[in-house]
Amino acid sequence: MTSKEISYKELKVTFEKTHFKVINPVTYVQIVDEKIVMRSKHEMLTLYENLFYTKIETKSKKDGTEVSEKKHCMFVNDWMRDPCIRTYKEIVFEPCKEVSNDQYNQWNGWRASKLKKTDLKFENSLMFKHYQYLFGDEMFDYAMDYFAYIVQTGNKTDVSMSLQSKPGDGKDTGLNHFGIKILGPEYYLNEDHIDMLIGGNFNEDISHKCLIVLNESKRAKTDEIIEAIKNAITRDINSIRIKKEKTRHERNHINWVVLTNNFDSIKIEHNDRRFTARKIPSKKHSEEYFNNLHDEINSGIYDRAFYDYLLNRKIKVKSFQKERPITSYYNDLQERNIPITAQFLVNVMQEELDKTEELKASATDFYNRYCLFLKQNGFEYKTNITKFGLEMKQHEVVKKINTKKGRSYRCNIKELENYLISEKYYTLTDGVEEVNESIPKYIKSDDKAQYVRAEDYMKLQEKIKELQDELYRLREPEEVKLKKSKMVKVKKVTFEYDTDNDNEPIPETFKTNIFKQQKIEKEELNEIIDLLN
Repeated sequence: MTSKEISYKELKVTFEKTHFKVINPVTYVQIVDEKIVMRSKHEMLTLYENLFYTKIETKSKKDGTEVSEKKHCMFVNDWMRDPCIRTYKEIVFEPCKEVSNDQYNQWNGWRASKLKKTDLKFENSLMFKHYQYLFGDEMFDYAMDYFAYIVQTGNKTDVSMSLQSKPGDGKDTGLNHFGIKILGPEYYLNEDHIDMLIGGNFNEDISHKCLIVLNESKRAKTDEIIEAIKNAITRDINSIRIKKEKTRHERNHINWVVLTNNFDSIKIEHNDRRFTARKIPSKKHSEEYFNNLHDEINSGIYDRAFYDYLLNRKIKVKSFQKERPITSYYNDLQERNIPITAQFLVNVMQEELDKTEELKASATDFYNRYCLFLKQNGFEYKTNITKFGLEMKQHEVVKKINTKKGRSYRCNIKELENYLISEKYYTLTDGVEEVNESIPKYIKSDDKAQYVRAEDYMKLQEKIKELQDELYRLREPEEVKLKKSKMVKVKKVTFEYDTDNDNEPIPETFKTNIFKQQKIEKEELNEIIDLLN
């Protein structure tokens, strides 16, 4: 920008294409490469102290004649005092929305919307097929509605999708394609270091984002800030903290996606409403598959087609939280995060359900029973009777009372069962599919009413068959002996057909597949499953 022989008015027009003043908070703004940079008054004076305009002044001489003189004036001083400079009440970030004239909207349109229209159909692309692989039948429609909702409204869904698979399955490829090619790199972020985005001192990277991918998430990291992650998914306003700048606030439009190679990457609690998760089946794609896919992405030939596919898609999901897919992988993650005391109460309920209507136990006996439960189930959890008492207070159905003999616990077993079900700590049908009409959803062992999913039972049968076939192929005596010992352990399992009608006959097709034995412990079954896996 030059000030040679240029008037204030001319320089002002050019200057205000990239500069303006904001009232709330009071600051000056410079636009650099379509990004805003906040400037203080002092910074503006220092930055433009050598920017001058030419001012022509007319003076009268003593003889009455007038003389014009050129004077070089410091532009920024006069511009700051000008009552008619380009000014906005506030800076906002509102994708897909019109804002008032006194607001400066930092959203400048999705990248793909600016591309030339095409007659190509996204359904014919390699990327469409890749998305089908990543999300599967259980999540594909939901994911496309999820993407379409972002494109059409620019709003957050209040749900984070999590994808888990082995390395090299193309998770990043799919999300990067949507984030960079469709939304635009200024509205998308793929980050490995979660602490740089959530919970840190500065978080400018999340500003103006509509999709953020948390990559290679590990449980050790996410556990420390799980509450902050949950808040980030649903809160309405983000406080943007930038070093040496005033904290500013912008409406939260961020949708979060978790990509990981680790099975247990994020804590999904029993009452969760913010997550959905899918375990991508391992499929070894050829080098040619990814070469062709990346060639298509780099060409950009289907970018506008994908944008139009999402823009014109009729979104069926009314509530992304209430209608999120609950997959078997999601259930597995949720079950791993049930509080230990709740797991203990499930065990107590199962053992006492057919024995008594009300549980009565001294505080010491109940604590000792808890310690035995921890030991039998392999929990490495440090506790004491005081800590146990505090943890039990969260379960109001179990009441601690004072008696003449000391403190004791009281609990109606049926009320306990209803409580555990209502809190989603315990269920007989959650996440289970029926194998066929003759196989019940759950199979129950005789000894302590431990419920086993039918799918686990069927897996046992398949593994047993594999072991039997393998025995015939083995030649080394030691290997044969090892496999036989595993077989013996497996055959200790006892199952009983579970039905509400005691007189209902057990189907013969089911009877013939049951091993007959009278005792099984829950931990023993887990050992068997681990052994077979």
